[in-house]
Amino acid sequence: MSVSSLILYILRGAPGSGKSTLARSLSQTHVFSTDDFFVCNETGVYKFDATQIGRAHEWNQHRAKMALAEKIPVVVIDNTNMCRWEAKPYVEAALHEGYAIEIKEPATDWWVARDVATMAKRNTHGVDAEIIERMIARYEPDFSISSILAAEPPFPPQQRQQRPQQPFTPPPSHDDARTRACIEIAARLRRMGVLSEAQILEATTLAPERTSPVSGGFQSGRGPRGRESFQPYDRRDRN
Repeated sequence: MSVSSLILYILRGAPGSGKSTLARSLSQTHVFSTDDFFVCNETGVYKFDATQIGRAHEWNQHRAKMALAEKIPVVVIDNTNMCRWEAKPYVEAALHEGYAIEIKEPATDWWVARDVATMAKRNTHGVDAEIIERMIARYEPDFSISSILAAEPPFPPQQRQQRPQQPFTPPPSHDDARTRACIEIAARLRRMGVLSEAQILEATTLAPERTSPVSGGFQSGRGPRGRESFQPYDRRDRN
């Protein structure tokens, strides 16, 4: 197969931006999203668990790399990719396998206008407007291949054990159960070392009477992470 016929599409966009619809227009079979890790095979139910996000990204990168190694002609990465370093593992793997790389974003009116209210209504995972707005605040305009390759995570591996651990103090309006959940999630995110302290505080500080997707847990049973092949979850019914 000619190298020129191999292409990796890396998508960018917040939940509800039209990213998954764009992904389906590019490929019906080889679309890889970290979100699929949280979909139970038996029930098709999506249930996010913030404590598993590191494993979810590793799982998605692994199956995408398998597809690239098998020279699947069109591979699509359907993640939010707000920051350059998030796309780096896919770019490095694609270049190693001789793929061309194209960065794409939805052309929907609401994504172009950064209409978070519309995106909150349209996304299928219940991500609210405030969280979407925080995600968009992390959006890095320069997403060239060279800038992606030069990017590093907020805390490189060698520094993750050295960074200061600040105690998490939730707002006084939280009830005890919610407070305990926030503290536990914050502690686990610190151990994973993928977010800065400010990002952890943002992710785990819930406003009163607000539902956050970080409060769920992955259901028991054989989920997508148990698959041995690189075939992605069937996402045709998703928006």
